[in-house]
Amino acid sequence: MKRVFSFVFPLLYVFLLIPIDLKANSSKEGESEKISQKISILKKATPLLTINIPSLEIAARLALNQYPELKNSQIEVIEGNITTSMMAQPKMLSLFTNSKKNRKYRVIVNSNRESAKSNLIYELDLEGQVALLAHEFAHLLDYSTQSRMEMIGTGIAYSIVPNYRKETEHQADHEVIKRGLGEGLLQFTSHVFNHKRLSKKYKEYKKKYYLSPDEIASAVNPTP
Repeated sequence: MKRVFSFVFPLLYVFLLIPIDLKANSSKEGESEKISQKISILKKATPLLTINIPSLEIAARLALNQYPELKNSQIEVIEGNITTSMMAQPKMLSLFTNSKKNRKYRVIVNSNRESAKSNLIYELDLEGQVALLAHEFAHLLDYSTQSRMEMIGTGIAYSIVPNYRKETEHQADHEVIKRGLGEGLLQFTSHVFNHKRLSKKYKEYKKKYYLSPDEIASAVNPTP
C-alpha cells in the first residue's frame, strides 16, 4: 500500500501543478470543474479527512496522501484560537473513549488573522503548504502508535521538558523529509526566519526546537 501511495502522490502533484490553459478554458465554470475533479481524486485517496478550511483542501489531502498509515484515521483540519501557527492533537473525548485504532484527531490552524503566525500557511505556495501540514500529520502518525497513557505522558513531557520537545519536533521534520517533502519544509522554515512581521521571540522558539534551514537543506541534499 505504501508503494502505491508513493507512486500516486507524484502523479497527483504534477496533475495539480499543471497550469490551466486560459485560452481553452476561458470561463470560470471550466476552471471550477477542473478543481472539483482534482479534489474528487484526492478525496477518494483520503476518505476520512474532513477539512473546514476550503483554501487548504488540496494541500491537506496531498499531505495526508503521503501517510498511508493514517488512511483509516478520522482527522479534521479546523481553525482555532491557539498561540502557535498550527498544532495537532487527538480529540480529548476520543482519547478516553475510543480504542487506539478508532481514535480521532484534529489539526488546528491559528484563526487570528491579525497575527502573522496565523497567516504563515496562507503565504506559502502549494508545496510549502503540503509540507507544513505534513509536519502536523507526522505528529499524528506518532500519536497513532501510542496507548492512552503514553499519549498523556507525551503531552506532559512535551510541555515541561525542552529536550523532549526539541526531539519531538526534529523527529516530525525528519519524517516530512523522509516522505519527500523536504523542499517545501525548507521553503516554510526559510520564510519564517526572513519574515518581517514575526516576532524575534517566535523566531528564537523555532530556532530552538525545529530543524534550521541549513539542517533541512543538508538532509534534503546530503553531500557525498
